[in-house]
Amino acid sequence: MGRADRPLRIERVIIVGKRQRPEAAAAVRRVARLLARRGVAIGFDPDTARLLGREGRVPARRATTPRTADLYIVIGGDGTLLSVARSIASRPRPILGINLGGLGFLTETGLEEIDAVLEDVLHGRYVLERRMSLEVALVRPGARIARRPALNDVVITKSALARIIDLG
Repeated sequence: MGRADRPLRIERVIIVGKRQRPEAAAAVRRVARLLARRGVAIGFDPDTARLLGREGRVPARRATTPRTADLYIVIGGDGTLLSVARSIASRPRPILGINLGGLGFLTETGLEEIDAVLEDVLHGRYVLERRMSLEVALVRPGARIARRPALNDVVITKSALARIIDLG
């Protein structure tokens, strides 16, 4: 599944934190300090900037344009990572997921590993794992109602009760 690519030079990072988690702000600050000490330019998505009290110092759009970031660091869980992946789907960039606890299939790195993992990433000691994505469309007779990128799963339901099917 993983494919060894030539490591990217990491010069600009966008940090996205899950604003509903109280511990996210401290983790975002910690990651930002580690990156700043190594000369990496840092940006935040608007929600994370608000969480940190930095609203006036970031672009108004989600994070920034993907072409200006070499790496996205997502601090939260799988849902937060998937949200960022959808938002940059048209111009994908590597995403490093840091899990704030609980179950994380995509956010494999824990808070206790941040320092060592960032050091490895900044020194090119990593493997990019490419993920296949899908485009999902809701089509009703004569019209396409919605179209969205999907990385991990798609939920189609008409009520609160949903059933899982495998389309493998």
